[in-house]
Amino acid sequence: MPAIIFYLLFVASVVVFVVVPAIERGSLGRALLLGGSFGLVTYATYDLTNLATMRGFPNVVAAVDMTWGWVLSAVVAAVGYVFAARAKLVEKIIEVPNSLASSNARSVPRDRGRRDLLS
Repeated sequence: MPAIIFYLLFVASVVVFVVVPAIERGSLGRALLLGGSFGLVTYATYDLTNLATMRGFPNVVAAVDMTWGWVLSAVVAAVGYVFAARAKLVEKIIEVPNSLASSNARSVPRDRGRRDLLS
């Protein structure tokens, strides 16, 4: 169960911190680069902590696991980017902040936004 929770959080984080910024730039390469970096850092956190705290933790396991994190995250980010581009989510993600910036906040009742979020 903890592994399932980790990977759900991991995928959600890749979308928020990697795919959306890559979509805003319109760059698959950026998705791959940010995704690989994100995966390397997240897996290195675990592996380097193990190397520092667990006697006998193999260096090769840490190296292979960090490489796996880099590759996995880059692939997940690229797939997320391609999916978003094909589903036309690129325009929707970029349009929302632009439409919010151009709207007049005083003309919208305060509770209306809350109802929209909850419905």
